[in-house]
Amino acid sequence: MVNFLNVVLALPLLALWIVALVDLAQRGDPGRSRRLLWAALVLFVPYIGVFLYLFLRPRAPLDATIENSRADDLVDEVEAVLRRRNAGQTEPAEARREIETLFHTATAV
Repeated sequence: MVNFLNVVLALPLLALWIVALVDLAQRGDPGRSRRLLWAALVLFVPYIGVFLYLFLRPRAPLDATIENSRADDLVDEVEAVLRRRNAGQTEPAEARREIETLFHTATAV
């Protein structure tokens, strides 16, 4: 009975431990020293370290959040150009130049 209870309690914690280590390895936002510190905390203080990491880590890397908002803005601007073209307010060649300019400025940043 005790062995079954140990397994039932250990499996979810093992899963969380693996999730924390995989997430830590895949994230690019913390520096190398911070990543090593988190890994040491997760490995050597398994229960507390896992929960601390999962609750205190940033939800998304800041760079990815900024890139996603820029991409959303670009999509909105391209859609606006296409709406004007489809409504006959802009010639197709002019719309194409506007879209090329939008992509050029987005990739130049």
